Amino acid sequence: MTIYGSFLKSAIQKIIGIKRAKSSLGLPGAVRLFRCEYQAGKESPLRVNGLQHPIVLRGGTTDAWVFYQIIICHEYPIFRHYQPETILDAGANIGTASLHFLRHYPGASILALEPDPENYALLQRNLRLYPKPLVLPYALWYANETLHISDETDEKYAMRIESGSGKTNIDGKSIPWVLEYTGWDRINLLKIDIEGAEWELFGNARPDWLDRVDVIMIEMHEEIKPGCSKRFFDALGFDYRLKLHGGNLIVCRESFIQDILRPQNQSSPHHFWNDIFK
Repeated sequence: MTIYGSFLKSAIQKIIGIKRAKSSLGLPGAVRLFRCEYQAGKESPLRVNGLQHPIVLRGGTTDAWVFYQIIICHEYPIFRHYQPETILDAGANIGTASLHFLRHYPGASILALEPDPENYALLQRNLRLYPKPLVLPYALWYANETLHISDETDEKYAMRIESGSGKTNIDGKSIPWVLEYTGWDRINLLKIDIEGAEWELFGNARPDWLDRVDVIMIEMHEEIKPGCSKRFFDALGFDYRLKLHGGNLIVCRESFIQDILRPQNQSSPHHFWNDIFK
């Protein structure tokens, strides 16, 4: 492809993206979103329909790309007939997914965990004006222990952690700790994007806490830690339905599905996922 052809293709993609983003951001906001990636060192506040306060993105980073995938493309699909009461956002980054959930599930209690200090600072700013979300500077891990950032050069959306002390230490917290800290009986929606730490999280044996989770939305990172997908599926140990949505796996507990479908017409296999998610 010629340079002109590449430029034209990029321009067309951006026009399509702006048109798609306009319904959530308005035209000026959609244009600002696509300018953000070229404005290194500059912050871009964006107002999203359905949210009371703007979300701040960092120019010249992957923030705009992550925002587009989650807010505009609904990388995490939204339930049609169900409002989760408890949501754990593990690997919350700057809060885009938490705000996506808050936008559609305003009554939910949300706990956002983000271990990277720079991401965490912006996560706090983006969520501090909302009463529901709770923000903590921890990494989701299989146990409560000290961890460290394994590669300080990683992109802020792709920070990786390992056990033990290092240059930048962080606290790892387990899901039993989360349940005790929040007082939640169950986690209705567990979103996991922890850059390969799912390998440790799901371990060699089935964690007991899985019995208290209804829906998991998880991004696997086989390129970082081969075998993490197998560990995840080996750990589940319950009847479920599975959907690949964008870059995430959506796992719904079968008993949970029957509960939320019961008030509605029972779904045919062909239309099942359309009856569950928008």
